[in-house]
Amino acid sequence: MYRYSIFIVSCLLYSLSEGKNFDSNILNKILPYKVYLPPIDKINNNLPVIYINDGYNYINKGRLVDIIDSLIISKQIKPVVAIFLEPRNKKEKWKNIREELFLCNPSFVDFFTNEFISKMEQQYPINKNNRTIMGVSFGGLAVFYLADKAPDSFKNIVMQSPAFHPCPDIYESYTVKSKKNLKMYLSYGTGKDTEKQDIPMVEILRDKGYNLKVERVINGNHEWTYGKNKWMIY
Repeated sequence: MYRYSIFIVSCLLYSLSEGKNFDSNILNKILPYKVYLPPIDKINNNLPVIYINDGYNYINKGRLVDIIDSLIISKQIKPVVAIFLEPRNKKEKWKNIREELFLCNPSFVDFFTNEFISKMEQQYPINKNNRTIMGVSFGGLAVFYLADKAPDSFKNIVMQSPAFHPCPDIYESYTVKSKKNLKMYLSYGTGKDTEKQDIPMVEILRDKGYNLKVERVINGNHEWTYGKNKWMIY
């Protein structure tokens, strides 16, 4: 259950890069990524940034580039940089390493916070104090794990149908630790989605007093669909 707001425009004015490669010493892998920059007249040296797990699925299935561009043009959100990270290792013929990276892997946290972010901020007009990270399913779990281990690295976290079951200890971690200074969005659907995993976490976050927006979709299943979603303008 992955949902978005969308405002269609007749022509797209953004810039989406060709595929790039990040050679990580920490992971000993080469990860593909693409970078979205807003329309040229809206670029400045202090743009918020969104880091996106499962990046190419968000581009191809989620149509997220079109959505971001449309929301900027319609002035529903401020211009942003979006970085779409793909969980594949080009050293091994584009091997899918999604589960290796996303299932509570401390090396992925180390890579993200000590390699990837710093390199992106050297190359693009990013405001380091306004970072968002988002992901879906296991990618949503990775977002939550990153926020737990490196809470000062992000301002906002977005989890769409996060699947917490591979890392059950994460519930206790958020229960016993002090509240982090994070703004959170979490969506899930009923039906064949992650509702049973997500409700206990929602209760933990609410009990701790987090700044949390939750969306529950009736009959939303664990698949790419389109509809109304306010996470971008929350």
